[in-house]
Amino acid sequence: MRRARKGRTRFYWDTCCFVALLERKPSEDPTLVHALDATYNEMLVGRVEIVSCSILITELLEPSAQQFLRELRKHPNFELVETVTAVHELARDLRSRCRQAGVHTPKTPDALHLASGILSKCDELWTLDKRLLNSGAVITEIAIRLPHVEQLKLEF
Repeated sequence: MRRARKGRTRFYWDTCCFVALLERKPSEDPTLVHALDATYNEMLVGRVEIVSCSILITELLEPSAQQFLRELRKHPNFELVETVTAVHELARDLRSRCRQAGVHTPKTPDALHLASGILSKCDELWTLDKRLLNSGAVITEIAIRLPHVEQLKLEF
């Protein structure tokens, strides 16, 4: 796994972020899609990094999404984390912690996303899955958030 480049924020995106960016369904909150768009464009010019894991290959079903991922994997500011044994072990431990705490236990793909984000030293994990957002009460190694764009603070 690569280390963050100096001064660049690393955003981990789960599959639903890519689906929202690519499908642009009218039912999706336009604020969230705008944040995904803006961050994707920031990645293209090298200001941030976007990370996901190899389960994305399995979850993106549309041929256009598969082509998008093939092209994205060539970009130097995108990292696709392989789900090796360490990722699976951490995913298991995260699921167990949530179950023991009485919080929604993430499904295996979501737990793999969480573990990949943690092990790849991402600053935030972005998701549109409200149940996964609730896991942040127990999983504190990474900030689990909705996509967002930081507002500039103007001083007068």
